[in-house]
Amino acid sequence: MKQKKVFLKKVIDERQEAELNRLLSGGYWLIFYLLLVVLVIEALFLRRPFQEWAAVWAVFMIAAVYEIWSCFRAGVWTPYEQKPGKKNYIGYSLAGALPAAGVMVCAAIRWGDAPAWHDAALIFLIDFLLYFALFLVIFFAAGGLYNRMRRKREERLDRELMLEEEPEKSGEMGGQGLC
Repeated sequence: MKQKKVFLKKVIDERQEAELNRLLSGGYWLIFYLLLVVLVIEALFLRRPFQEWAAVWAVFMIAAVYEIWSCFRAGVWTPYEQKPGKKNYIGYSLAGALPAAGVMVCAAIRWGDAPAWHDAALIFLIDFLLYFALFLVIFFAAGGLYNRMRRKREERLDRELMLEEEPEKSGEMGGQGLC
């Protein structure tokens, strides 16, 4: 039998591979959040037109969609919970709506659309409620999709396990005789 040459042979063990994956993950999240900071600075503080920061926005959105899709395919919702629930959806929606509404108020104040504090508070309240509702709908839809994908994955794994166990059971019974 002819052996193939391996150009990239793995030379690290499982512990080193886990450490490498942890480092790569940290680097990914560092870049992800730095892109978010750059977007906020360019859009709000520097008041640059969208055409100047559209490429950064596109990279940020591609990274966000990739991360969400990868987690869905892997069957991971968060590292701390097996499956999402209503309490999670509300918490995630609050965590997303507060900064989103804050950014919108900063933008309104920066661009001079809300000169008085009570106008800024009203903008914050309206934006917060809209973002909260939008995020809640998105999380309910994503959680439903995730649960459906997880259920299908579990059913497929159960079927594969049953198929693997059947030949073992038939082999055990056929080779034994009565004493």
